[in-house]
Amino acid sequence: MNKVLIGFNIVLAAAVAYLFFTRPSGDAGKTEETVKTDPVKKTPMTSTVFKGNKSTGELRVAFINSDSLSASYQLFKDAEAALNKLSTEVQTQLQKKETYLMSYAKNVEKNYNTMTLSEQQQAQQTMQGLEMQYGKYKEEQMTMLDKMRNDNLIKGDAALKKFLSGYCEENKIDYVLRDGMVGALFYGNPVYDITADVARGLNAEYKK
Repeated sequence: MNKVLIGFNIVLAAAVAYLFFTRPSGDAGKTEETVKTDPVKKTPMTSTVFKGNKSTGELRVAFINSDSLSASYQLFKDAEAALNKLSTEVQTQLQKKETYLMSYAKNVEKNYNTMTLSEQQQAQQTMQGLEMQYGKYKEEQMTMLDKMRNDNLIKGDAALKKFLSGYCEENKIDYVLRDGMVGALFYGNPVYDITADVARGLNAEYKK
């Protein structure tokens, strides 16, 4: 894993250095002005940053803010809403089982001295069975929620990679880096932020 991260950081450093030393001195202001004045093309596959044109021969590096994308991508929002709803239902069921378990334990404790030895043993066995059922149910539900959360992440990641394969080909982008809490980008010029473009494209695909 360390070797992969080191290799990735080397590629990132090389890409940033290449962009810095090969871009003409007045190009940065010109690019920003173009972004502000040119109309946004209707197709979600065409970048409002790169304009789908690569005539300079420069290495093109863009980035996506993963936190902003998660907040904008409807698939993630729908998945989170469904997960929260299911989580609430699970917590409600767990609370009911806990309440019943505590109520049964208090009742046994209250009447324990008046029970026969056989009744005491039966009450203890019942209590153990209820505790085991509760523990098993809780473990199963937590595992289900974790699997659902993981499946949603895998689904969203697959959709993102599929979209980017076409998006980057059309706009001649060589690398797309990840920014955010789990990103590897320490700084990115906002001019090369394609998050909004990608969010629009992903949402268009999701609506289909």
